[in-house]
Amino acid sequence: MLAPITDRRTRTLAWATSLAVHSMLSAGAFWAGAQGGTEAGGDSESREIGIVLRESSLPPSPFESDSLSDADVPTPVEATPIETAPTEAASLAPSAFSDLLEQLVEPKDPGAGPKASAGGPSAAASAPSGGRPKLPIGKARVEFLGVEGVGSRFVYVLDRSISMQGAPLRAVKTHLIASLEGIGPAQQFHILFFNSRTSSLDLTGGQRRVAYGTDENKTRAAKFVLSVNADGGTVRETALEEAFAFRPDVIFFLTDVDTPMTAGQLAEAIADAAGSVAIHTIEFGKGPSDGRRNFLVELAEGTGGQHAYVDTSMLSR
Repeated sequence: MLAPITDRRTRTLAWATSLAVHSMLSAGAFWAGAQGGTEAGGDSESREIGIVLRESSLPPSPFESDSLSDADVPTPVEATPIETAPTEAASLAPSAFSDLLEQLVEPKDPGAGPKASAGGPSAAASAPSGGRPKLPIGKARVEFLGVEGVGSRFVYVLDRSISMQGAPLRAVKTHLIASLEGIGPAQQFHILFFNSRTSSLDLTGGQRRVAYGTDENKTRAAKFVLSVNADGGTVRETALEEAFAFRPDVIFFLTDVDTPMTAGQLAEAIADAAGSVAIHTIEFGKGPSDGRRNFLVELAEGTGGQHAYVDTSMLSR
């Protein structure tokens, strides 16, 4: 009976020893695996998360440029540059024409200013004042010898007959060149002098078009103005008809009243204006204004224009 008992004890001890050894080996393997997972698992887990983010079906965030692939980035499109309005460009750039004024014209004579006239505004009424409404784009406010026109196309129709000889024509030239300074590159202008025929400024190579108010064009116009002489008689109708052909917004019409326009000529001029052209009249006369209505006052009133009077006896000789 002792042998079987001894064998069972031996087998039990061997089994227990084997169990203990395997348990220790399993525990060691588990511990080693846990440590390895702690040390290397972070990088592995990060790589898996990174893959999940890149393969996510969610759209990329517009604030995270790193999340966009080359295919996701839109092709850059060059924006069309915004052009500065001609009137804003003229106000920002210095005027070379202004620098030439002192060389091209004589100093203004205080006596050359317009006087109050019956049926028309005084010089004070035509002078700039504060609080004016803003002009539409492309329009300009231009002054000439006491009258003021607002528009984009300006035509000057000016008497150069023998009665304008001397100080009157010199004053016209001085104030006309100064008036051109108010016209910018976005506006257009033309100049007509008349006696028994018309002398017209030509800046378009014989194409008979109004010119833009660039410094170059205004400088060339000033030289033309300074070359004009006074002689001959007075024929106004042809000059006015030619002025209307340029489709202006504003006509500055300067003459005397020694030889009046007939009622028919006056009515025709007002009809030609047709409510679309304002004719501003400047009357040159010797001595103070007599205050009577004449064809220049009626022409201004009939076309929505202004009228001013200049006493030529007050001009320097």
